[in-house]
Amino acid sequence: MKNSLQAVIGAVLLFTAIGCGTINRPIHIADGSQVSRSLTSVNGSITIGSSCEIDGTCQTVNGSIKIGDDTSVDGKVASVNGSIRVGQRVIVDGSLKAVNGSVSTGRECRIDGSVATVNGCITLVETTVNQKLVTYNGRIILKRGSEVLGDIIIKDTDGNSRRKPLTIKIGGKSIVHGNIINENDDLEVNVYVIEGARVDGELIQCTRIDS
Repeated sequence: MKNSLQAVIGAVLLFTAIGCGTINRPIHIADGSQVSRSLTSVNGSITIGSSCEIDGTCQTVNGSIKIGDDTSVDGKVASVNGSIRVGQRVIVDGSLKAVNGSVSTGRECRIDGSVATVNGCITLVETTVNQKLVTYNGRIILKRGSEVLGDIIIKDTDGNSRRKPLTIKIGGKSIVHGNIINENDDLEVNVYVIEGARVDGELIQCTRIDS
């Protein structure tokens, strides 16, 4: 998959250019900490405790990222090979992006940027995303009144070998204010809109299934 490979290469070049942070060891931020720097790691996970204030980005190449409850991050959160797990009542003044890994958020979170994956599921629980959701090969699940102010976009992937339909589930009174757009002509996308949820925009190259 050409686009996926480009995404990985681009991310690795990004972290190489940063030139700081840790290599081959994790980063742990204790509960209640105030950190005024970016957290970057190569071959290490990043764990941020509860009630923290992080003034900077959080990025890792090979590792997961976990953010505790009631924490704020003033910057983007990104992982190349690893999942991103966000606790409850977390504010991210930036985007959440994972290449090979899933992204999930807990209740009462706010993401001021976009949420994106290449190969990974996006699961939002009672979360507001002020921009768009983007994926290439991952499922998308919205629960408990989650709200997406922008579009949901399924990107095209050169040489996509996926045979099963990609699934988007919008439930629990969740709202998508924008469109749901499938840019991959060779991929079937099924959008399940569970009773009480809604999509304000159009569904483009998607099949809507009401339940």
